Amino acid sequence: MLEAVREVGRLATEHASGGFLENLCLEIDEDQGGKKQHVVIIDFATANNSLKITPKEITPGVTEREYLWVGNADGSSSPQWYLSTNNLSFLVSQTLPNLLEVLPEGSKLAQNVQKVLDLYFFDTGVKEGAENRYRYILNLEMLPGYKGSKLLDLIKENPKGKNLAQAVAKEFSKWIKDQTGLSEKEVALYTIYFDGQKGVDYREYQEKVEAAKVFDIFAGEEGVCHACGNFGPITSDTTKLKFKYYITDKIGYASNHDKKNFYKNYSLCPECYKKLLIAESFIQNKFNNRLGNLNLFIIPGFLFPVNLKKQQFQKWMEFTNNSFNNLKGYSEIAGYEEMVSDYFENRKIYNQLIFNFLFYQKNKAEFKVLKLIKDIPPSRILKILQLFQKVNEVYKKHFNQLLPELSLNLNRIYYQIPQQKGKNSVEYRKFLDLLESIFTGHPVEKSFIIRQHIELFKIFAFTKEGFNVNPGSEKYKEIELAKACLRANLLNLFLQELEILPKEVEAVELELDLKAEDLEYIRDMGYTPQQAALFLLGVLVGEIASAQHQSNLNKAILNKLTYQGMSLRRIISFANEVHQKLFQYKKLNPGTEKIYNSMKKLLDREIPRWSLSEQENVFYLLSGYSYLTGKILSRAKVEKAEVEGM
Repeated sequence: MLEAVREVGRLATEHASGGFLENLCLEIDEDQGGKKQHVVIIDFATANNSLKITPKEITPGVTEREYLWVGNADGSSSPQWYLSTNNLSFLVSQTLPNLLEVLPEGSKLAQNVQKVLDLYFFDTGVKEGAENRYRYILNLEMLPGYKGSKLLDLIKENPKGKNLAQAVAKEFSKWIKDQTGLSEKEVALYTIYFDGQKGVDYREYQEKVEAAKVFDIFAGEEGVCHACGNFGPITSDTTKLKFKYYITDKIGYASNHDKKNFYKNYSLCPECYKKLLIAESFIQNKFNNRLGNLNLFIIPGFLFPVNLKKQQFQKWMEFTNNSFNNLKGYSEIAGYEEMVSDYFENRKIYNQLIFNFLFYQKNKAEFKVLKLIKDIPPSRILKILQLFQKVNEVYKKHFNQLLPELSLNLNRIYYQIPQQKGKNSVEYRKFLDLLESIFTGHPVEKSFIIRQHIELFKIFAFTKEGFNVNPGSEKYKEIELAKACLRANLLNLFLQELEILPKEVEAVELELDLKAEDLEYIRDMGYTPQQAALFLLGVLVGEIASAQHQSNLNKAILNKLTYQGMSLRRIISFANEVHQKLFQYKKLNPGTEKIYNSMKKLLDREIPRWSLSEQENVFYLLSGYSYLTGKILSRAKVEKAEVEGM
């Protein structure tokens, strides 16, 4: 992956405008949660006590460069001194004192910083330990028209410096709202001016930012760069890089188990290091995406270095994003081949292209890699899209009116794999392992898939909270359960077509006295005789449930199902109960008699060689229930449309 990221950095350097620092800038969304975002300029006058606040609307692609927003200082415990930040508590406490420490003594910016500290900040006198970084705190009473809490009271209430900084920032934010009308949620960035001049424009500031990003980590070691092969200054320190390329914090991975020898594992020269930094910012700005509730970066690469013209570079960026968005179902999948033709007049470039999908969690300054799925060619994406289309056509034939709710894509698959929420939850691994199999072709265990389906059904059946799946209203839980089961069957079909879930060897061949559409569905889904027997039993359960719902709104028959699993003996007993319930609810008619007889014919034949697990028994039984429910819902939508069209 490192080579792919470096290549992105090379292409970005060649085609993106601006210098090194500008290309490190991180784009800011102009809208967050429906609220327009702003940058707030905090302008300190150094000759007298005069502080001005000026808000400006965010313009993505412009604002971050104008105010040199490169993120906060690397590392959660690092001293913060960048003059543009999204964290107001930094600006009211440690930013200026820390900046003064790194600036050349006597420089113009250092003089201005010192004047602002003298005029606007209060010295708490703390000089020892970690609390020293909070020694200076903005004197709120210097703010024009300030009517909030007194600073000395806040100091007494917050003996810890970090808490004091947060309390002062909160009061400062209220004052900003009084002055500008902007709440904290409408401000994405804060930046400091001195006497009307941007702090980030000072040459000495920019030099220090660049040094902090690159040159400070090169301590005189020379050797061969593992990325480009050139001899010269090198470093093995990757702490300032956001993506984790290799392990540098465990001594066992160092050569001869000596931390001084990490450079022998992997070392980088300044130019390659710069390319990686630029690439990481570029990827965050251009190739940041989401799948369900998971964040990911799409990292495009090439099997061999390529030269792209400016227009090809733009098309390459569009194609990268559109490829993944198509998989999520954001546009018509049938047009992918045409998109390839539009974007790549030179087919050779397309044939060399690969994608890496880096799933991650970001918590404050910590960046955690969840999964890297690498070296996926566009041809694999095309195959996945084609199979999505193929299986969706099956449901278009059987449940056309429900297709918008049932059709398969990567987003839908995410919500088919239940993942319990929680701070330390690692349930996301189940989905990411399945996703990796979809992209790479690694086989999937059927027991794993069935287990996920059953867990999903339990969320709807018992309205369980705390998962990535919303169970919805108690009133409609049986309907949502049926839809989930229909999607589960479609997922099984997709995985079989993709040849990562084994196809059933023995399909139904017996002559069954069923309606043509029911028989066609059984064959389309590739059910074996055992699966078909349970499916038909489930259809009859659906008939009973429908009758119960019409009489008292309670589908009591579903309470007979045991989601942990049902033995073959229980299935046989349940089949007899179903026949009695059909008679009880006056649902025993020529149509249901044929279904029951076909079910019994298959069940009796298969009992001696029954091979399905107890959880599979439940799954295929519910598949029949969901099929009938889907048919009822589809008919209701058709009837509603006909009434509305009159």
